Amino acid sequence: MKSDDRRTSKNEQGAALVIALVGMLVLGVLTAGLIFVTRTETLTTANYTTLAQARYAAEAGVQNTINWLSNNYTPPANFSSYNTSTAPVRCTSGCASSNQRVVLSGVSDVTSNYPDSTVANAYQSALRNQSLTGLPGASFSTYATLLTMTPGTTPSWLAGGGTGAVAQTWQITSRGNIGGVRTATVEVVATYERISSPLVTYALFGTSPTCGSVMFSGGGGTNSFDSSLGTYLLTQQANSGNVGSNGNTTLNGNGQIAGIIESPKTGTGTCSSGTPNALTPGSGWTTGGLNQLSAPVTYPNPSPPDPTPTTTIQSINSSCSTISGCSCYPLGGFLCAVAGPYQLAPGTYGNLTLSGGKILHLSAGTYRINSITVSGNAPIIIDSGPVILNIAAQGIASGTCCAADLSGGSVTNLSGIPLNFQVVYGGGARINMAGGSGAYGVVYAPNSPLTISGGADWYGAILGSTVNNSGGTAIHFDRALVNQLTSSTSGFRNIGFSWSKF
Repeated sequence: MKSDDRRTSKNEQGAALVIALVGMLVLGVLTAGLIFVTRTETLTTANYTTLAQARYAAEAGVQNTINWLSNNYTPPANFSSYNTSTAPVRCTSGCASSNQRVVLSGVSDVTSNYPDSTVANAYQSALRNQSLTGLPGASFSTYATLLTMTPGTTPSWLAGGGTGAVAQTWQITSRGNIGGVRTATVEVVATYERISSPLVTYALFGTSPTCGSVMFSGGGGTNSFDSSLGTYLLTQQANSGNVGSNGNTTLNGNGQIAGIIESPKTGTGTCSSGTPNALTPGSGWTTGGLNQLSAPVTYPNPSPPDPTPTTTIQSINSSCSTISGCSCYPLGGFLCAVAGPYQLAPGTYGNLTLSGGKILHLSAGTYRINSITVSGNAPIIIDSGPVILNIAAQGIASGTCCAADLSGGSVTNLSGIPLNFQVVYGGGARINMAGGSGAYGVVYAPNSPLTISGGADWYGAILGSTVNNSGGTAIHFDRALVNQLTSSTSGFRNIGFSWSKF
């Protein structure tokens, strides 16, 4: 028994040694695995940190680019070098590669393709290989592709007016880099748009919140066309002739509104003063429906004429030789001095009167006048445009006649483009207009009671405090005005974002 016990004890000691060795091996493997995992996690964390830093650098590039576009970049005033009908916009002349996308670049392997080399060089200087303060080894380079561009114009008669209201969409590609022991490159692509607000979107609009803010008497109606695409006959549509008011629209007689009627008011029926409803419909009218606006529409007031016109009466009747800027029309013949026709140069005038059938020609430019009255079937002919009548109406009380009275004659805009004849007034005196076969124009007078007579057509748009279409005139809204007359653009807003390891 003792001999067996001794053999058992020796076997147990051998087994314990094997178990101890296996345990040490397992512990060693676990320790090695732990060290490996720890090192892997450390490297992964370091790589993630480097990648995150590269992305931060790329996003910083996007922000710096949009800041540059917002504060240092001026959109083009001339669009002859751009094909804006494609997306992306393509350069047609004056750039490195004709008929290729328009690009501003600060990236070494992407070539700028922008028609203005001064702008392209400024972009490259500001956005190529830029370092980041507080992040060692970090830098970014960006390029921007012009996706869309809609030429628009803030009219000169609005505060801040000019050619800056250009709607654009830019796709910004930014590459963020981290240098040093560990390197990383991340590419961020962000899309930003800046939109302009149309100044004119209605065939007729009355800003007054009262009954009869817009009134059709004796018929008439609305539809639309697009002067940028062709003539009225070629582009007319039985839609988009919208009518709006901050109060009530009243329809009498028979006619058709080929568009919707809009107002912040509600309800239909006989209008009650003080609590006007949106629409007083006539039994002989068809419309595109009634839509409630979320709030009254406000329009910026036009700037008054500068310099301020005189209040002197200046008559163009038997002669105009006493009026500086008025002369015989070149084709008038030897009797022009006493019989006309006459021409008036852009400039500053007082209270102009045209009568006796005398013909007056106007050419492109701004006419700063105190008032204008046309009578005796005297015609005004617009030879070129835009012709802008910027009216002061000093000494004419609000609600009284007239800042402009064109109802006793006619206005013929030979171009067939409403933008080429603009009547602009910020005060409250009355304006009287008349339609006609050549009456293409825009009346922008948000505080003026306005009357349209004559029963003929008006092509363009009309805005007043109240608009009384008393003669059954048909109003044909020019859809091109939505882009041609715009208020200032908004800031850029982000509409798309993505990123990837580069």
